[in-house]
Amino acid sequence: MSIKTKICLILFSILAATALFTSVLVYQYMRSASRKQIYNMNQSVLNQISQNGSMLFSTVNATSERLAYNSDLNALMLLSPEEMQGEEFQEDDEMMEQFLTELSWTQSQFSVRFDIYVKGNNGYVCSTDYSKDYEKNLERHRQNQTGSRENEWTLIETFEEPSGMGAYHYVFQVICDVEDLITGEPVGIAVINVSEKLLFDIFSDMNIEGRTVRIVNGDGQIISSQDKREIGTIYPGWDRFGESSDDMQQIEYKNCLITRSLISETGWYVLDE
Repeated sequence: MSIKTKICLILFSILAATALFTSVLVYQYMRSASRKQIYNMNQSVLNQISQNGSMLFSTVNATSERLAYNSDLNALMLLSPEEMQGEEFQEDDEMMEQFLTELSWTQSQFSVRFDIYVKGNNGYVCSTDYSKDYEKNLERHRQNQTGSRENEWTLIETFEEPSGMGAYHYVFQVICDVEDLITGEPVGIAVINVSEKLLFDIFSDMNIEGRTVRIVNGDGQIISSQDKREIGTIYPGWDRFGESSDDMQQIEYKNCLITRSLISETGWYVLDE
């Protein structure tokens, strides 16, 4: 082989290698730019979903505060067993039931009303729906309150309510103490059942072909999804997020970009796949 031919082959190899290297750089740049664009789009959308979620929890929190600081409810929870008799008590009890019913509708700005249950340490009970088991998670609230009065309410992740029909078959709960308005000592509890549908409504429009949005807790447990069979299961690949505490984070899992966004005051995340 002549020297001229060898030089041509060397030059061709260099050009080919340069072209290949350039192609790789261009591909990497385009891939990075595309991911950045998708991330920015997702960030805007997820921020809005997270804000809507925060609004829902603000409404639930406002409902719990109206219960905790209601003087009529406070008085009923301070009655003795003997005082929970007679026509006057029956009238006060009926008024409280009416108050809870009105609160469950007027305080909720959403498509499905809240279910409310109150129970005094004196045994007084009032509810908007007596068919449900509101007390199944009270022990978790007691444990959350042990040794600390900083946790004003306990948030219970979505669970299946066997006696719940339609929108109430899957609910999450907020449990808070009702305190004596004078001494500040707990005199009872209030439980608010919130339909999972209210969570799903926040992001349902985003579930289009090739895209799935869910809400998960801090352990990756799915608490709201289009497919209700997923509720209570752990999202595959959740461990890929690691121990990051960032409000917004993105990973790649099984050729998909997964973005999560924190819903403030809950420890829950909107998960966009």
